[in-house]
Amino acid sequence: MRFKRRKKEGVHKRYTSNRRDLLVSLGRKEKRQKIKMIGIGQNENHDLLSILRNVIFFIAIYLYFMGWIHTYYFYYHFGISSISVNIPFYYFFIYSYNVIANIFGFILVVAAIVAFFIFTAVYPRKWLVILVLIILFPVFFYLAKEKAGEGAQGIRIGNAKTITLFFKKDTFKFYPKEFINANKKGKLKLVTQTTDKFYVIYQPPGEAGEMPYGFTYDIPRTDILLAKIEVQNISKREIKNVND
Repeated sequence: MRFKRRKKEGVHKRYTSNRRDLLVSLGRKEKRQKIKMIGIGQNENHDLLSILRNVIFFIAIYLYFMGWIHTYYFYYHFGISSISVNIPFYYFFIYSYNVIANIFGFILVVAAIVAFFIFTAVYPRKWLVILVLIILFPVFFYLAKEKAGEGAQGIRIGNAKTITLFFKKDTFKFYPKEFINANKKGKLKLVTQTTDKFYVIYQPPGEAGEMPYGFTYDIPRTDILLAKIEVQNISKREIKNVND
């Protein structure tokens, strides 16, 4: 009887021990699965953040590129070197707005972002991503150059502020008569100004559907006593809308 009792106790202990080992093993397995799931979630979050970082990075590159191209060709139209204007580098991000302000430019930028996200997150193909990124540069180049030309033509047809310069004594005699007459008649348009110069253009009138050669002048501020810039008039209706 004692032998049978001890045998039963031994079987019970082995059963209990095996059950305990099984539970411990299942617990460890479940714990490893949880750790694995947490790792997968962390990797997914990391991948998403990495994709967003890359998207923002390339958006910044394209905006800077468009702003620089737009600025370069805008001043190139007037024969002005963009270097002489001393534009801070962060202004190029702002000037890119002139390129994407219209609906076509905005749609193009949004489409580029969506395509980049699809090709990196949903359908990852590195060669395709690189190809799209390269193709976008000439597209944005063409768009920025066209918008720069439109802006420059707008100034030449009169969509710019009129400026009248008052020269210091005996300084105006060094300028051509055509410039002096245009200045007296209020025919000069302001292109831009820097800390040491005014850049103005005189656009002679042409025949219908034709724009003759214009003349750009860079005027040192040291020659100027006073500069008068005309500000666009505002109608009563527009003033009322602002006050409301």
